[in-house]
Amino acid sequence: MKLTLKICAVVGTAVALAGAAQTEAAAPKSIAEIFKDEDCIGKHKDENSCNKDDACVWCKAQAIPSECLTLDQAKMVPPGVFQCDSKNAAAHAVSKHDGFLDIKRDTGASESVAVSAESKMAASMGLRAGGARMERKLLNASLVADDGEENFCDPNVRQATGYFRLKDANKHYFFWFFESRNDPANDPVILWLTGGPGCSSSLALFVENGPCKVKSDGSGTELNPYSWNANASVIFVDSPPGTGWSYGTPDFSEKTVGKDLNSFLRVFFEKFDSFIDRDFFIFAESYGGKWAPHTATAVNEANKALIDGEKPIKLKGVAIGNGLTNPEEQVRWYADMAYNSGTAPSRISKAEYLLLKNVATPVAYAATKACNMIGTFPVCQAAQQAWTMGLMLPYAATGYNQYDMRIECEVPGLCYNFTVVSDFLNRDDVQEILGVDKAWTECDRTTALEFAGQEMRNVDYLIPELLEDGIDVMLYVGDCDYICNWIGNKAWAVKMDWPGKDEFANAADEDYTFEGKSVGKLRSHREQATAGAFSFLQLHEAGHMVPLDQPEVALHMVRQFTIRT
Repeated sequence: MKLTLKICAVVGTAVALAGAAQTEAAAPKSIAEIFKDEDCIGKHKDENSCNKDDACVWCKAQAIPSECLTLDQAKMVPPGVFQCDSKNAAAHAVSKHDGFLDIKRDTGASESVAVSAESKMAASMGLRAGGARMERKLLNASLVADDGEENFCDPNVRQATGYFRLKDANKHYFFWFFESRNDPANDPVILWLTGGPGCSSSLALFVENGPCKVKSDGSGTELNPYSWNANASVIFVDSPPGTGWSYGTPDFSEKTVGKDLNSFLRVFFEKFDSFIDRDFFIFAESYGGKWAPHTATAVNEANKALIDGEKPIKLKGVAIGNGLTNPEEQVRWYADMAYNSGTAPSRISKAEYLLLKNVATPVAYAATKACNMIGTFPVCQAAQQAWTMGLMLPYAATGYNQYDMRIECEVPGLCYNFTVVSDFLNRDDVQEILGVDKAWTECDRTTALEFAGQEMRNVDYLIPELLEDGIDVMLYVGDCDYICNWIGNKAWAVKMDWPGKDEFANAADEDYTFEGKSVGKLRSHREQATAGAFSFLQLHEAGHMVPLDQPEVALHMVRQFTIRT
């Protein structure tokens, strides 16, 4: 009864918010009222004039006036509302001088690697991320319990940590690179991105799929036998700025984050040039369902814009784990997941289910649809609040983990207790080894709030072009997760508009096996020989973080997806 009352209360608030969204939708503003920049909007009034200016790009719209925008402004407008001419954008896609790598630690180097010009570019003081970094003194290897510098995390492979600094921008992306334990000269390279937004990829490194885990007593690290660098070299990046050990000017655009990561990859492969010819894959989790398509698109477009003699990044595949990719469709399936998923315990009564399904869901769906049609901040913020209050808070009131419906929520927020990891990564001796000087938190709330206007926007529209260009795309989903559940992910995957839509929708779900045992269901379709394959993999007995719950199965999946024989 108490839960029913809570549902009614939050749904009532959500209805009010959705009403505000509809009011906003009725009177969309001109983009010129939002961007008052005279460089392009004030200078060019037609498409021909705009596109002759290398600094400008023409952005077409249906419901509101088309406008001439700067390249930076074009990155910020919602793609569902505007279509911006790619001519000028492509010309600016690739630059060998987009940024700098500041290598803090490289166990493969014969001597200390000199830092780049990045270290001389102090951040502006007073920023949320803490301003300029302190340069570290030489390490005393005895400081880290029984690990020592050379044995830290994975003693058997070359590893490097450092920062990527975007040119002419106060953005510092922390990365941690591990070579493959098998054959780094030939094995593929994986980029890993955790979601949030604002959750650190270093968290996944230590609790999911990295080479080591923190010992239960916090004294040091121990090897993870199911690390994803078993047969691939892996790059973990804290993205965007403000996340984990990354710092600098906040970001507000998913598209910009994707372009920043493309710039990082170009500079990374220039520095670690022996890996440029390796097959490359992007894996992302949760809100990474937004990061991955944007990053893959940025890499793919930059590859197409390369001039003669420049090597492309060999992007072969993109994999999204329990992702948020099409919120408009995904919001429709929370009630079913909570009550009758068939894969996880039912956590609400039938009466509560009917309230969620017939009241909260239509409100959240209408608000999210308005967000994707109109795209303005107030409309999209209302959609996010309708989703949170109408569909997330009622489930949280059950006391069960929103990331794994099989277990109770241990602590507020993330439900998992990561104190041992957090305490370890904030030790002075550990940070000295890594070359960082910033308090680490698993998820940064300020960064999450910066993307409040984008969380409910769809990005699945980016996937068809990746498939057309021969890039495989796989969705893998633990079927005990509530927040990015398998039912909603499968629903948008089946409905996605691409040439193979009908064939994929009618394809059979085959048993996915590991060591002779069925561990999930796999559906896949490749439209033609030169196209990428689109796959949906449902994994049993796993929640939001598949590598945490099913480490052996997850490694098996990675090997199958990345090793081409």
